Amino acid sequence: KRDPIRAMGNGSKSSTSKQDAVGESAAKENSKDVAVEVQAASWWICQADAILICAGAGMSAKPGAGEAVYVSPKDFAAHYPFMLRHGYRSGYEAMGVLFDGKLPDEVKWGFWSKHYTNMRWGFEPCEGYNILHRLLKIATDKEQDYFVQTSNVDGCFERAGFSKERIYGPQGDCGLYQCSGPCSRESIWEAKDLFAKLSASRDEATGAVDKALVPVCPSCGRRVVMNLRSGDYFLHTRSDKANRDFVKWVDDIIASGKRLVIIEVGAGYNTPVVTRFPMEAIAREASRKGQASLIRINPDATALPGDLLEAVSLPFGWEVLSEIEKELAAGLPDAMEAAAKNIKSAREEEFKRPSRRPVERTTEGRRFDWREMMQNLLR
Repeated sequence: KRDPIRAMGNGSKSSTSKQDAVGESAAKENSKDVAVEVQAASWWICQADAILICAGAGMSAKPGAGEAVYVSPKDFAAHYPFMLRHGYRSGYEAMGVLFDGKLPDEVKWGFWSKHYTNMRWGFEPCEGYNILHRLLKIATDKEQDYFVQTSNVDGCFERAGFSKERIYGPQGDCGLYQCSGPCSRESIWEAKDLFAKLSASRDEATGAVDKALVPVCPSCGRRVVMNLRSGDYFLHTRSDKANRDFVKWVDDIIASGKRLVIIEVGAGYNTPVVTRFPMEAIAREASRKGQASLIRINPDATALPGDLLEAVSLPFGWEVLSEIEKELAAGLPDAMEAAAKNIKSAREEEFKRPSRRPVERTTEGRRFDWREMMQNLLR
């Protein structure tokens, strides 16, 4: 398993190549920088009064598990071979199945019943969820004073032991389905029993289920769809309370001046207005009234607003959480505190540089009202 802190180079140790020597030196320097950032992140976590976790698709990635059905044609074909005959090669392609007029409804429900059973109940949450849960237990009060906001619809946080009352998922839940009208705000139902019935009738060669079992709304007779945000028909009803609880929780933390730490994992630019941008805005507001730190974990989307001084961007997947856990277990508070001070000092110096411009693809230098965004998600 790749060690994200120490395996920064390419492994070459040629004693004769000047280029290799330079590369190895740069790798060591990069490794040192990342190690300092991990120490800083660890310090902020152990000093936190409250923790806000934000997670995107990258949080549920499990490389090598054979479950990367959204991005791996091989894994997709292994789980849904019947979809190949219909022209689909990955889960991301199949996100448009609802709008495919050539695909019969019985095949759509054959796919959905298998795919969403896998995603919601079959595929186990990755170890990253367990690590996050353990990080909350560093202090007993933080295990109670946290909230999760996630764009994922797979229920992994709840399955990993996080309290359902402290999870807000604005994009829906693949364990629910709804009226496509919708004919009322309450036209949402649990999907597990329906999926089991459909799966029992599925022809694995074609993917089709018994046409007589294709569900319709029991109230108005319209077609039903998954309760996922992909059109104006989407019903947010089941998440309304969580939305309001989330906003109140953040407001209370900010008003109290408590030290807030935001751990954002795997949230890229697919839906930044739901994940990344609110986290940046919350960190900015909380920093003005108290103390707040942002720990951004993403192998690709690494940009950080320059005006957030207590912030690090770790360019890895969720696996780097294990390095934070190790750092905390090592029990070296002086080193962690020093790292946090150095990070803040360096960012402050960079922020004051006269020629510096706002960091692109962040909320720095632009208006982004996170409360307004949360209100919009209710609609």
